[in-house]
Amino acid sequence: PSHDRQFLSVFSPREIIIYIMAPTAITPPPTFQEESIRRQFAISQHIPIFIRQPDTQQITLLSTPLARQERLTKIFSIRSLFSTNPNIYLGLKNVLEEQALIFLAQYTEEHISSSFQSFKKNHPWHQSKQLILGNNALSQLQIVAPQQPNGFGTQSTSQINSIVSIFKEAITPMGKRAIRDRIVRPLANPQHILDRLNRLEAYSDLQKSIKSTVETRLRFFYDIPRLHRRLQCCTVTADDIQHLNQSYSAINILLQISELTENPQLRPTFDTKQWQSIVTGK
Repeated sequence: PSHDRQFLSVFSPREIIIYIMAPTAITPPPTFQEESIRRQFAISQHIPIFIRQPDTQQITLLSTPLARQERLTKIFSIRSLFSTNPNIYLGLKNVLEEQALIFLAQYTEEHISSSFQSFKKNHPWHQSKQLILGNNALSQLQIVAPQQPNGFGTQSTSQINSIVSIFKEAITPMGKRAIRDRIVRPLANPQHILDRLNRLEAYSDLQKSIKSTVETRLRFFYDIPRLHRRLQCCTVTADDIQHLNQSYSAINILLQISELTENPQLRPTFDTKQWQSIVTGK
C-alpha cells in the first residue's frame, strides 16, 4: 500500500475505478467501502471513486482463458500472424492482470470511445528500478518546460533552456525517445547507473574512426518499434519490410563492431544467438 500511495500522490488520477470480483448479490466487505479505500491509500476527496461489481455473466466469461485472449486481442488490435497469445506481447503474468486490463478498457470504451482505438502496450513500473517524478518536480527542476499560454506548440526561453531540450539530439527515432525517457524517469538502482556510466565511458574511449562508423550505421535505422507494431497489426507495407530489413542489417554490422572492440562494457544486453535465429529464421 505504501508504494501505491506514493504512486497516487505523484500521479494524481482524475478518477478511480475498482472492480470487485464477486456476484452483485454479495455485499462488499468494509475494506472495500469508499471511505476505507480513501484512508488506506490517502486519496483526496475531490477524486471520485467508482466501485463496481460485474454481473455473473461477465465473471463467467472472464474466467475463460480463450475469452480473455480474444478480448485483449481486440482491445490492442493484435492481428499478428506470428503469435496467437496476446499475453506474450503484453507481458501479462496472471489472470488478475488480464481481468484488470479488460475492465479498464471496457470502462474506457463506455466513456471515451475514441481513445479505445489508441491502446498501446503497457509497461509496469517498479520503485526499485526507476524514480517517479511528478509534474511539479519536472517543471520546477526545469527538466521539461511548463505548458505555455498558447499551447505546447509555442516556444519560450523556458522551453529552450529545459534539460530535455538540451539533450534532445539523437540519430535514431528510438534514441530520441530513450533520451527523454532516461531524463524524466531516472534510474533508482545504483548498480544499473554505474553500469550505464561504464558503457558510456567505454564508448567515449573508442577510436574516432570506429565511432564515426557506428554513427553512420545508426543513420540507416528506421523506427523499429513502430514497424513491429504495424507488423503485429497486419498493416505493414512493402516499404516497411524494406525499412525493417535495412535496420536489421545495420544492427548486424553494429554487433560485428562490438565484437571487434573486445570490450565487455560494449557487449549487447540481449542474446545474440537468439537474435540471429529470429533474423535468419533458423
